[in-house]
Amino acid sequence: MAKLKISRSTLMRRTRDCEHSPYKKAVIHDGARRLYYRLELWDKFMEYRTDKYYEEIYGIESIRDRSVI
Repeated sequence: MAKLKISRSTLMRRTRDCEHSPYKKAVIHDGARRLYYRLELWDKFMEYRTDKYYEEIYGIESIRDRSVI
């Protein structure tokens, strides 16, 4: 949490979102209470989440094509 600079509740909410996304392998469960994160995949998930937000809010569909940026 400290490395990501977010609260525990925000982390848990984003973890649930990540587990239902194409980047679900970013979250590693070690038992019922311990989670590990693959930070390189977590960063990609956060980019995906941002792109999805802009698509929903502004109706921008081509934002996933990062080659134009």
